[in-house]
Amino acid sequence: MKHINIKSALLRLLVLAGAAASIMGCTDVEADPNDIVWPVPQVNVFEPAEAVVGSEVTLRGEALSKVNSVQLGGITCEVISLGENELKVKLPRRIEQNPFTLRNQYRQQSETAEMFKPIYLAVENVQYPDRIVAGSNISIKGDNVDLVDKVYLNSTELSVNFTSAKEDEIKVTVPSDQAFGETAILSMTTLQGNEVPVSDPIPMFYGSKPAAGDLVLMDFEDGVNQVIEPSWTNVTITSGINLDPAVKAAVGSNYQGMKLDAANRSGDWNWFGYVEMALPDLSDFNDPHLTFYLNTNGTDVYAQAEMLKGGSKFGGDLVSRSSTNGWEIVSFPIASINGDWGAEEGSDRLRIAFTTADLPNNMEIYLDQVMITDGKKVEISIDNFESGIDHFTAADWTGVPSTHGLNLSGLSAYEGSNYQSVILNEADRGGDWSWFGYLEYAHPDLSDFKDPYLTFYMHTNGTEVYIQCERLIDGAKYGGDLVSRDAVTEWTVVSVPLSSINGDWGTDEGDDRLRIAFTTADLAGMEIHIDDIKVTEGKVTM
Repeated sequence: MKHINIKSALLRLLVLAGAAASIMGCTDVEADPNDIVWPVPQVNVFEPAEAVVGSEVTLRGEALSKVNSVQLGGITCEVISLGENELKVKLPRRIEQNPFTLRNQYRQQSETAEMFKPIYLAVENVQYPDRIVAGSNISIKGDNVDLVDKVYLNSTELSVNFTSAKEDEIKVTVPSDQAFGETAILSMTTLQGNEVPVSDPIPMFYGSKPAAGDLVLMDFEDGVNQVIEPSWTNVTITSGINLDPAVKAAVGSNYQGMKLDAANRSGDWNWFGYVEMALPDLSDFNDPHLTFYLNTNGTDVYAQAEMLKGGSKFGGDLVSRSSTNGWEIVSFPIASINGDWGAEEGSDRLRIAFTTADLPNNMEIYLDQVMITDGKKVEISIDNFESGIDHFTAADWTGVPSTHGLNLSGLSAYEGSNYQSVILNEADRGGDWSWFGYLEYAHPDLSDFKDPYLTFYMHTNGTEVYIQCERLIDGAKYGGDLVSRDAVTEWTVVSVPLSSINGDWGTDEGDDRLRIAFTTADLAGMEIHIDDIKVTEGKVTM
């Protein structure tokens, strides 16, 4: 059996290892890349040393041409220009006092010796939301609102999405697991430290989304004729603002008009005019409706809606062979504008179009206040006096004589041709607080209304007047004041919530009725002219 000498074997291995090391020492080896001296960006000075956020700063130094990142406190600045000895950056809006950190394409990094100090702009003209839904995002608008520091709802700090913040709008998240009360107050602090007024108490909603307010798309107050006449139909019409001097606008001073002479209709089912507007963002609406005021002066018309969205066209009928005498509201769900009408390129748009249909008659079309409403907008006309009937009833039990009838002054009607007049001479007034007459109507059905207002237009020729309302419902009488010692020298709107006509005025048998009543109050003689009585959804303003 052969035996191995371990000592001898180890000695031979050591000799071989030494020889290998000697050979390697005499061979060229590739250099380690980390041994290369890469240029390091160096800033000697930057100016200005203090600047308004969002403005430009110039940095000067050496080896700057390969810089690909400039930061302040970890926030990246926009590099505007780049040279070997100078670069310019645009400052971010939300930064704090920090040195500039520069990094180049060789992964070399340096930091300025001096700290840059930002100057913040004041947060001003803040617009808070008019309602808040717990668990949702709310929008706060204003000048430089992206420079807020913190936002509070009552005393709770809210989460602000500064990543998507704009100079004029920020989005704030309201938690869903807290109760803030029926109303709550928004407040904020700012980076500049300027004082920002807190909000008024804002209604809070829990578990449901409130109705959005009306979004007006066209009101025609700019006086521009918005009608587009499609050339492909070869139908001749007349269009313009306020085409009929006898027709007053439903809201404001102007309305859009179109007239079609039957002799120029050029066949059935031809579009002859439409108005077009951008399709708005409907995300805040629960049940968006296309709503507008329409007056056809007794002529039958046919109106359609067309919605262009994402290159597709969707359509539907709005008014089918119907006529109106005076202004009426058309309110149509956007979801029902869903007919497949083909395709058309361009931006998302909404159209209200009028067609000859199969109607042989002349057409008069007056359009006002085109808007998006949350749900169907309703309005009930009670009396526009165009029937020519004097609806005044004298209050015989008081024995106060008055003069009444239609158009008893040199005024022009607010709407149409007629208005109701009631004139009380001072010598005939008798004692104080005596009803001397009223207008009475069947009480309207309010089941379609969310917030019904009794609305009418009034002119007093400068005399002070006192007008009350009485509602007779199921044998009970409820009352309240509509106009208290007011004097006006032009047509003005009176719009009062029917829910406020709730005073206990006793009982009265008979059908449910609505009265607009005139009282001597503690006033002298008076002159009252009333036009276009209606029930509206919400308050109407001039």
